[in-house]
Amino acid sequence: GIPTFVCPEEGPGAPAAAFLGGGCGQLGCGRISGRPESDQHFLVGVLGKMAADPMKFCPSYKWGQTSTHVVVTLDVGETCIESHSVTPEGHVEVCGDKPGKSPFQLILELAAPVNVEKTVIKMNPRSVQFKFLKSSVGDTWKTLQQSNLPRPTQEKKDFDFYVNSDGEESASSSDKDSDEEDDPELKSSLAGLDPKTRKEYRTFLKESKKNPPTGPVDKRVAAAPREALFGPFPDPDEWDWTYFLVCLAHLYMAPYNKVEESFNLQAMHDLLYQPTSLSNYDHLEFSGVVPRTFLGAIVNALLAAPLVLPLAATHAPRVIGLLLTRAALAALTTAGLACFRFQLGRRCGYHVSVAFACVCAAQFHGPYYASRTLPNTYAAALVNVALSYWLQDRLRPACALLTIAGVIFRSEVVLIFIPIVAYAAASGNLGFKDGMNLIGLCCAVGVGALALTVGVDSIFWRRPLWPEGEVLYFNTILNKSGNYGTMSIHWYFSSAIPRAMLGPLFLLPTGLYFNKTLRPFFLQMVAFVCLYSLLPHKELRFISYAIPVFNAVAAQELVRLFKMRNSKDKMPRMYFRAAITLMAFTIFASFSFLRMSAKNYPGGEALTQLHAMEDWNVTRGLRPYVHIDGAAAQQGVSRFLEMPPHWRYSKKEGQHDMLAYTHLVSENATVPGFTAVIGISGVDFTALLDVARGARPSRDV
Repeated sequence: GIPTFVCPEEGPGAPAAAFLGGGCGQLGCGRISGRPESDQHFLVGVLGKMAADPMKFCPSYKWGQTSTHVVVTLDVGETCIESHSVTPEGHVEVCGDKPGKSPFQLILELAAPVNVEKTVIKMNPRSVQFKFLKSSVGDTWKTLQQSNLPRPTQEKKDFDFYVNSDGEESASSSDKDSDEEDDPELKSSLAGLDPKTRKEYRTFLKESKKNPPTGPVDKRVAAAPREALFGPFPDPDEWDWTYFLVCLAHLYMAPYNKVEESFNLQAMHDLLYQPTSLSNYDHLEFSGVVPRTFLGAIVNALLAAPLVLPLAATHAPRVIGLLLTRAALAALTTAGLACFRFQLGRRCGYHVSVAFACVCAAQFHGPYYASRTLPNTYAAALVNVALSYWLQDRLRPACALLTIAGVIFRSEVVLIFIPIVAYAAASGNLGFKDGMNLIGLCCAVGVGALALTVGVDSIFWRRPLWPEGEVLYFNTILNKSGNYGTMSIHWYFSSAIPRAMLGPLFLLPTGLYFNKTLRPFFLQMVAFVCLYSLLPHKELRFISYAIPVFNAVAAQELVRLFKMRNSKDKMPRMYFRAAITLMAFTIFASFSFLRMSAKNYPGGEALTQLHAMEDWNVTRGLRPYVHIDGAAAQQGVSRFLEMPPHWRYSKKEGQHDMLAYTHLVSENATVPGFTAVIGISGVDFTALLDVARGARPSRDV
């Protein structure tokens, strides 16, 4: 049990002298004689800042130290952890739920400050290890917690480190069993156990090997803990692969592109199929309303090049290159989301990370846009990595990545800074000196990113250029983005976010009420959406960076309801069934959206069917010359669909002699001198409400 401490002094602001009371039973939570209930101070193992939950127990733990680090190991597995937090002052709080026991809570007030950004948390099947970097490297801690606090009975010594809890040298490594050194799995199994239990467990394993069981064996074992593959990127698990496969399914059903995606797609085509012919690049002839950076297309093309270039050398259809380049972007997006999910699992527990993957895969917009060559997609990959650092309370790398994404890809990412930094300052986690250092770091990183994008893009655009700077000037200063449509100030909350989240949206209220771990992160993202709502031109992709945080809250609530599925009370079971119904509705709605979206690229469909129709004539010597008008070019046609050298193409605009062409891909139903042979209908979503009045919600190309 947890020892309960009460402060006997009268009135608020009483001294922090603590007295042991209550023995080893449950936490005392009754009224203290002679004192109003609001003035009672309960401490869990240490002088706590809030009343402890009487229904929670404290797990056993051990601690040790080196010259640079303090290591605390909890005797609970990774699947038991629901939340944890560490502050620079040394306040540590870990909450969770251990099967077969009531929920647990551990609160520690460390003896000295620690470096939060350098804290390493290692999740094991049977233990969780916190490795804190000492603020004063070289100091030896005599106690784990502050000297005025008694040592709880749950605290044990850790002999795996050079100095134990009393500041004395620990047992030498020669005392360890050689089998443990040779068997990493055995070493992981023994983590978190005291020396006596370790010895008994090793003896049991040796006896088991000598006399193996003859009957059936239960082969179900705990999953191996996830580790970082490199940097912030984790070793992908089956749920990362599941999300990636869902993205590929969306890509397969809707392989063509819209005009917003055309720049990066055409740039990748030119980089892969004619890298040295800069004068023939598509952007020099069709530059678009505002210039865009080539950096995203360059990285994307490099990822796809090992597969695309061998196919190009064999003159394989270029449409295969289209699928491969977009699949590479889907992999990049999945990797960024995996970083966020990895840290979400460390902060809220493994089950929450699994539920998060299920929620994201069930929705439509996330997997659909994961392979779309939009600037927002490239920015989202960086933002998700930044948010993974944010979940670790590591503001410096998080803000650095947000700066890079804002300077190079999408300037609106900078708006995420405001609520993040404001909350850190208001909560006391970011002092004035640290804040100034953070601003200096972001400025330095911003200058480097600016130099990179200006240097690269000035070469491709053949003039000094900061692409995102011109976009910012066009959208914000000139406010010309409003020419492409404006929405009401509440549109993101009343339309965009509900469409993006679908069923999990209804889990947010109870998720925020019952689970406080992600509440600050959620509110900061809501503040970001509110700031962006001030701009009149609105699109869902502009605030898509907030959706993973909203999904995380929904996933946490889904796990809570899952744990209550077998409750004796009727209402928890009904809530869980309602949540499953919402997920089923989300999958059905997402599939319906995907089917409709796949029909919304008539230009690409028409050109593909034209190639198939004239394939036999081309083999007999026909050399088609195809004109593609603006509507077709904006609805699915790209250079990846072209089939040189036998086919020639033109996107020449304005009045000119159309009889010079053998084929037309046009939005016009009739063209003098030509006969319509193929008709493709594309769904016009804005006209769906007119169907009841007899209007045709489509256009023939």
